[in-house]
Amino acid sequence: MPAFRLRPVEFDPFGGTVVPYPSFQQLLDEPAFFNGRYYLPGAEWTGGVLYPTHLGISFAERLADVPEFVAGVEALAGPCVDLVSGTASISLPGDPPLLGDWIVSRQFDPVRLARTFADKLGGIWVVDVRLRSPTDPQNGYDVAIRRTSRSVP
Repeated sequence: MPAFRLRPVEFDPFGGTVVPYPSFQQLLDEPAFFNGRYYLPGAEWTGGVLYPTHLGISFAERLADVPEFVAGVEALAGPCVDLVSGTASISLPGDPPLLGDWIVSRQFDPVRLARTFADKLGGIWVVDVRLRSPTDPQNGYDVAIRRTSRSVP
């Protein structure tokens, strides 16, 4: 995977208009071509809302960058994030694959993602993936990434 230069995580000045909790964003720092699309500097790369119980990821262009985003949120907001959640969508026909597609095709490795979170944020992490609607698999998946321990045995 190519490495993209990202700006530091910042408060999202427009995020608080939808929910009464602090919103954060991380923007692309340079032009990039990723997943069949061209991005200009300043494009949103990752976004989220810090709720009292978890960090909800509202948007992530690349899952591998979410641990860095979480670390940036922790640096700005103070509290340690122990639960990160979001929806893994399934792409529309003809669009580039999304996380939901990786889950369906069994290319998604939750153990690897948990290790990436542990390497970046410390502790022990587990990843839980569940269908949003068992009767409609096209509705995507709920993904919860949870820190189960702050120390490694």
